[in-house]
Amino acid sequence: MSCRLTFVCISSAGLKYVDEVVVDFRKSPEIKRALKDAITITSFYIGEARDHSTKHGPIRESILASDFVFLDLMGADSATVNVIEGAVRDYQKDLAVVGSGTEYLRRRTRLGAFAFDKFSKKMGAGKNKAASGMRNMDLDRMMKMAAVAGKVSRSARGMHDWLLLQKAWTFAGFENIRNMILLVLKRYCGMKDLPAPGPIVDYSDLVLFDPRTQTGYKRFDAFRQDAAWDDGRPTVGLLYSLRNYPYHSFGIVSQIMDRLAANWNVVPMGVYTGEKKFARIEKHLAEGLKLDVVWDFLPFRFGAGPMGGNEEAGLSVFRQLGVPVLHPFFMNKRKIEDWKERLTGFGPAELIIGIMLPELDGVVDTIPIAGLESVPSQTIPDLSELTLIPDRFDKIEKKSTHYVALRRKNAKDKKVAFILYNYPPGEASVGGGAFLDTFQSVENICRFLGQNGYAVGDVTAKRLEATFMDGGCCNTAQWSKRSEDLLRVDRDTLLPKPHEILKRRFLERSTAEWGDPTGTIMADGEQYFIPGIIDKNIFIGLQPSRGRFEDPAKNYHDKVMPPQHQYTAFYQWLEEDFGADAIVHVGTHGSLEFLPGKESGMSADCYPDYLIGTCPHFYYYYTGNPSEAIIAKRRTHACLVSYSGPAFKRSGAYGDILALEELIADYEAAASLAPVQQKELYEKIIQKAEQMKLIADEPHDVDAIAGELIRMKTSLMPLGLHRIGAMFSDAEKASFLSAILSWQRGDLSPIQEIIRPLVEAEVPPIRREERACEIAETLVADHYFGSGRYAKDVRGRLSPEQARALDKALAFGQVCLQRLETSDELGGLLRCLEGRYLDAHLGGDVLRDPEVFPTGFNMFQFDARLVPSEVAVERGRQIAESTLAFFLKDNGRYPETVSLVLWGLETSKTKGETIGQILHYLGVKIIPTQNAFEKKFALVSLEELGRPRIDVVMTICGFFRDMFPNMIDFLDEVVDAVCTADEPDEMNFMKKHADRREAELSKQMDQKEAAQLSRGRIFGPPEGQYGTGLTTMIENRAWTDESEIAEGYVSAQKHLYTRTRRGEAQRSLFESNLKQVEVVSQVRSSVDYSITDLDHYYEYFGGLSKAVGEVRGEMPVMLYTDSSSSKIYTDEAGKAVQISVRTRLLNPEYINGLLEHGVHGAQHLADRVENLVGLSATTGRVESWIFSAVKGTLLDDRKMFEKLSKNNIYAVGDIIQRLFEAQKRGYWDASEAELDSLRQMYLDLEGDMEERTDQG
Repeated sequence: MSCRLTFVCISSAGLKYVDEVVVDFRKSPEIKRALKDAITITSFYIGEARDHSTKHGPIRESILASDFVFLDLMGADSATVNVIEGAVRDYQKDLAVVGSGTEYLRRRTRLGAFAFDKFSKKMGAGKNKAASGMRNMDLDRMMKMAAVAGKVSRSARGMHDWLLLQKAWTFAGFENIRNMILLVLKRYCGMKDLPAPGPIVDYSDLVLFDPRTQTGYKRFDAFRQDAAWDDGRPTVGLLYSLRNYPYHSFGIVSQIMDRLAANWNVVPMGVYTGEKKFARIEKHLAEGLKLDVVWDFLPFRFGAGPMGGNEEAGLSVFRQLGVPVLHPFFMNKRKIEDWKERLTGFGPAELIIGIMLPELDGVVDTIPIAGLESVPSQTIPDLSELTLIPDRFDKIEKKSTHYVALRRKNAKDKKVAFILYNYPPGEASVGGGAFLDTFQSVENICRFLGQNGYAVGDVTAKRLEATFMDGGCCNTAQWSKRSEDLLRVDRDTLLPKPHEILKRRFLERSTAEWGDPTGTIMADGEQYFIPGIIDKNIFIGLQPSRGRFEDPAKNYHDKVMPPQHQYTAFYQWLEEDFGADAIVHVGTHGSLEFLPGKESGMSADCYPDYLIGTCPHFYYYYTGNPSEAIIAKRRTHACLVSYSGPAFKRSGAYGDILALEELIADYEAAASLAPVQQKELYEKIIQKAEQMKLIADEPHDVDAIAGELIRMKTSLMPLGLHRIGAMFSDAEKASFLSAILSWQRGDLSPIQEIIRPLVEAEVPPIRREERACEIAETLVADHYFGSGRYAKDVRGRLSPEQARALDKALAFGQVCLQRLETSDELGGLLRCLEGRYLDAHLGGDVLRDPEVFPTGFNMFQFDARLVPSEVAVERGRQIAESTLAFFLKDNGRYPETVSLVLWGLETSKTKGETIGQILHYLGVKIIPTQNAFEKKFALVSLEELGRPRIDVVMTICGFFRDMFPNMIDFLDEVVDAVCTADEPDEMNFMKKHADRREAELSKQMDQKEAAQLSRGRIFGPPEGQYGTGLTTMIENRAWTDESEIAEGYVSAQKHLYTRTRRGEAQRSLFESNLKQVEVVSQVRSSVDYSITDLDHYYEYFGGLSKAVGEVRGEMPVMLYTDSSSSKIYTDEAGKAVQISVRTRLLNPEYINGLLEHGVHGAQHLADRVENLVGLSATTGRVESWIFSAVKGTLLDDRKMFEKLSKNNIYAVGDIIQRLFEAQKRGYWDASEAELDSLRQMYLDLEGDMEERTDQG
């Protein structure tokens, strides 16, 4: 009798032992006699992330010729899975899914009389439910049930055997795999003469388990006795999987243990699924186990795997361990060489499982420590096994040693380097950071460290200002003379010794770009300048310039440009000369994380990895910017410490807004008191609105004008800047809570909606929203921080149902207040500097997601698998409808193509509103599934949609690409479905355009490629790159014609992203898509930034609009949707700019709030004036009067001018220069009088700046 077995599996561990068992069978006389060469075992390894199409034919042939098939397809590519499914449909014999498989293949499992499909029907649970139940049920429990049943039922015996096979595969080892194969051959292939299989061994009851000897320990003291313990050594705990699946975890962990043994006490902690592991670890801690650092090799979260679990129990263990948890991970689907060559690093699933999910547990240093390499195999030609990456191991070990030093050194002996920013270089922008009063924050930090034993010296905000702004200690000073006391480092620090191969490689790269290492930037030929000061054990310095400002010609290839020599020397000096025990970057954000290299999973060849070295790195980052924070975390191996933004308040009324509001109030009063005067007041209102250039939907309707004023008055603005460690006042807490409680959250209603019935009889309809906001804010302040009488009175006037709703909202507010009050931004850094574990919290919009509080903790992004959320889909639908209605109103038809901007920041904060917008344009709905890794969708019928499907061109930024790679695949799949729908062109614009483009492309290439490219709709920067370069062009004034801006945008964003193409340059395809765009749309996600507050708006929204205009010959309709509050507004770009300017840049309360923060307030104002120039250049929708208003508000008012100059005289100079630029480029039609006064201001300012720096 002959027998053929086929294995088609992703598990390198299982197949490794299959190979060894086959070789052993050939050598064993007993086995050879029993088999009589009548057995054939064929194995296919499909675990590596690559094209397996050459195996498809042999796989099918082998399956069909088999007597028993083993399948394990977890994460296998869909093309291979489809081939296997097709073969199995034609296969009639026994089959076992021993790892993971599709629902169909699991149902097709059969061993003798046991058929899973029949079993599931017998259970009466339905196919999917039964399969799911089998996956979730405890394996041991299932086996016990099956063993009992097997004594009376052949079917149950088959089920018991199947579970045994799964157990053997899970705990793969030579004996287990040998016994598994013997069981199948004897019982299902009729080979009775073979020896009886032995028991299947598992180790799931253990935690202390040495994979080298495969010895387990129930007590820590027994392990310690066997481990040659040395109390003088540091102790590292290794968290790894006791499942020798899907990779050979025992083998790779053994290698790591052997390497660590010379310098460390190594505690191997093998864990299995379920919650028993938590109690076992806690038991060993109670027995005296103490660790200095943990290396967590586990994919997913520690407390929850692919089938769920208990995340909080896992976090509890990490808190009890109380030490840094590093995450050196295994690339079990990727060859090391492939990883080295790819800028991407990983595919979507690899990134989510290996990096994103562990980050939710607060792990740091997500560095690949092992990857696949081909191994010799006598039966499997391309078998791969995990192999250590030596330089990554060395980096992690050295980093761990430094963490241990932080735990063991006295505070007074620790050296800490604080890095501030100076971008662009020069005095005006020293210490910039998002929403941060940086100098005062550094003073607060140093004072706190001093109180906790650190040697910090005398660090004050005033001293930092005098040193960096007036003392010549900044990057490429424009006004101050270079201080003779400036720190220096010899040029030779960059020159590699013969054995320093990596250092030589980086020097060669920089030299090729910047020339000889003598350098010209912040150097004098023999030495490089280090802009910073040392006081006792604290260094405070400025991150060097990239060099593009000093050499504008570099702008055009800045995105791949290596840093100039002094940049490299600075970071080497920190670790080698200053001897930093820790590096702390202060504020959002620097440039280190954007240097050339991989997107994640950094190699030794990546600049961020090289420059940060092995020193522990901590990064104060704004909690409201999780997208850039996560990139900084991954690319610079940082432990983030979140900080809050400032409190928010209503913009209110001032100046012309107040005057117009008073006219409207008189008009309303005149309706009953003096009707004759109403007409005169009406004329004054219209005249005033026109004089103000106020944009209203109905410019001659008083209610419409009043509505615009109320919208501006009630809009929220950030008030001032944040000082790290400063506690919020009661008034500031009340403002946070009022804003938080103004959002609809499921069945939790906004307070202003709850109390709206009270104002309906009190004020006219147009003023009800404003009055409800006023009452709500007063109520919140009184309830939490006042006597409570006002809140009680309001509640007493509500119906019982409304009162209950108010109570529920206020109870939620109390939870939010507790979170807000437990922020610990200084204590968070202290825990890091003490080498302790720092919990991680969600980063995002504090108003949408108040769980981002408390701050002072590590940060993680919103789970990429859950995008878009149900709420985001609905709000995205509303956004899509509002933009379509806007176009339809003016054009009488739907736009055929809309182009959108997809940001990682917006997606993180809104959980995918822009994606919801895209889906609604396309007429696509998401179908809920139980599997977070599986996203299903369906096309909404044209009848239900009621309009054509709109073509969508999606432009992404590098942050979106890195954080949500799964969404790129999903959206590409959606586009394919829409393009291939059997629908008429007039009802499916995407299909119409794709078909036309395919016809054109098929003249140049084969039909398959033409079809693929014709459906390409996602464009962005190339792999490993982020910005477009437009911000640098605007900052440097490095352009003469707007067409250069369009060219810069297209050059940067021309790269196509699909499921099979990642960042492939496709300029003509991109331009072909842009030529059809009629509408450009972007979503504003939070109150943090309006359109004039952030340079990325003109970079992406403006850059896209300008590129469309250049390609089409006319500008598109530019729509900016404000989704920063419960109510959604869609505005044309010009109106959005005006609202932003009026509520912020021209608002005295906003200006004064910024100017309370030393030099940084005027910096922020100067940035916004620069952004106006950027928006003018890209959208053309900044009206001339705005520049006049900026001059009038900031410069012509003598008191304001003096206040600004006192705050930051250099930033005032920048504002004046930007106004001159706006006039020169034709954006500001300034009068001669305006220009004359501006020239005189600048002349006076120059003299003041020169005098100040001379004194400095």
